[in-house]
Amino acid sequence: MGEPTGGLPLLTIGEFESGELTLPPAAVALLRSRYARQIVVQATDAPGRYRVSARGWVGRVGLPGGGLLVIRPKVPLGHLFTMLTADPRLARFEQPPADLLPDPEIFSFVLAALLQRIEGLLRVGLIQGYVPQEEDLPFVRGRIMLGAQLRRHGDLKARHVCAYAAFTPDTAENRVVAATLRLLPGLLEPGERALARRARSLLARFAEVTPVGRVEALVLLARITLHRLNHAYGPVLGLCRLALHHLTLAEAAGPHPFASFLVEMPRLFESFVAARLRAGLGAHGLRVVAQQHDYLDEARQVGIRPDVLIYPAVGATPLLVLDTKYRRLPAGDPTDLSADLYQVSAYLDRYGLRQGVLVYPQFEAGAATALKLRGTPKRLHIATLDLAPGSLAGFEQACAALVESVAGLARPA
Repeated sequence: MGEPTGGLPLLTIGEFESGELTLPPAAVALLRSRYARQIVVQATDAPGRYRVSARGWVGRVGLPGGGLLVIRPKVPLGHLFTMLTADPRLARFEQPPADLLPDPEIFSFVLAALLQRIEGLLRVGLIQGYVPQEEDLPFVRGRIMLGAQLRRHGDLKARHVCAYAAFTPDTAENRVVAATLRLLPGLLEPGERALARRARSLLARFAEVTPVGRVEALVLLARITLHRLNHAYGPVLGLCRLALHHLTLAEAAGPHPFASFLVEMPRLFESFVAARLRAGLGAHGLRVVAQQHDYLDEARQVGIRPDVLIYPAVGATPLLVLDTKYRRLPAGDPTDLSADLYQVSAYLDRYGLRQGVLVYPQFEAGAATALKLRGTPKRLHIATLDLAPGSLAGFEQACAALVESVAGLARPA
C-alpha cells in the first residue's frame, strides 16, 4: 500500500488477495456498482475503512478523487501482455475518472512491444494478397466495367474503366498495422521521442498501404480471420487492438493511458493455452478446436464444452482432450484435484479416448504427472505452463515445451 503523487490513496493487492483501505463513499459506490463481479468491497468495524478483495481479475481501477486500485498479477507484466495478444477482447477497459493522475508505464510497454513485433514482420516481409481494384486506365486490364465506362467516356476508346485483382501489400492486416503506427506518436509522452521516431520510420515501409482511421481499423480487425498465411500477424494485431482501444472517439490520445482496465485471468489463461497449441501443433499434423459445445448424454440435456480438443489435420475423431484450470497446483498429492479429474474423465468417456490432460499455471519449476485410473484404461496427465520465467525468451520456451509435450501425447501409438 502507498500513496501516489498528490497524497491520493493507492491500494495494491494480488489477484485472489485482499487488503484494507480507507475509501470515500463515491469510490465505494463505483466499485460496488461497476466492478461487483471483479472486486468485493466489505465494510470493516472502523468507519470509512473497507476490506477490498480481488477475484480472478487483475489490472487497475481509477477511483473518484484520483485514487488508484491496483490488482497485481502473479505473472510478470511482460508475460501478461504477451498472453493478451491471444485475445485482447479479454481486457475490459473503462473510462477513467477525469482527475486521475497519469500512469503511462503499461501503455508504453504495449507500444514498445508492438514496434518490436512490427520490426519482426518487416524482416520476413509484409503479407500480400489479391485485392479488388477499379481504375481508369489508358489500357485494358482485367475486365471493362461497361456501366462506368459509358457514364464516364461514352464511345471514347482512349480510356478504359477496368476492374482487376492486384497482388499488393494493401491488405486489411497491413491497413490496421499502418493505422496504429500513424496514430502512435500522438499517444506517447514527450520523453518517449525514440519510440515516436521508430514508429514514423516503420510507417514509411507501409507507403503502398491505403490509410485508414481508428474506427475503420477496428472494423477491419473484427473481420480478420487468422489462417496459415497471416498467422504471424496474430500477436501484432492483438497489440494493435490494445493500442487502438486507448484512443478517444476523437482519435486523440486519452490523458490517462490505460488508467482503468481489468483482465480475467482464468479466461485469459484458457485462451492463451488454446492459441499457443493452435499455433504450434499444425507443424505436427494436428488441429486444435477450442470450446466446442457438445452433450454428455444421448438425450442432449447435459451440455459440455471442453477447453481444447485435438484432432488430426484431416479427420473428425479427436485424439486428445485438454482442460485448463487457472489455479495453483496443490502441494503434495495430485489426487487432491478430484473435481478436475472427474471432469476430464467424463470427457474421455464421451469421446472414447484413453488420454486426457489437465493444464495448470506454474509459478516455479515443476514436473508433469500422469495418473492411471483404477479399473479403466484411462490415463490422465497433469501438465503445467510456467508463467514466471525471468525473460520473455524463457516464457516462449515454456510455451514451446508445453506444445511438444501435448504433441507427444496426441500422436497415435
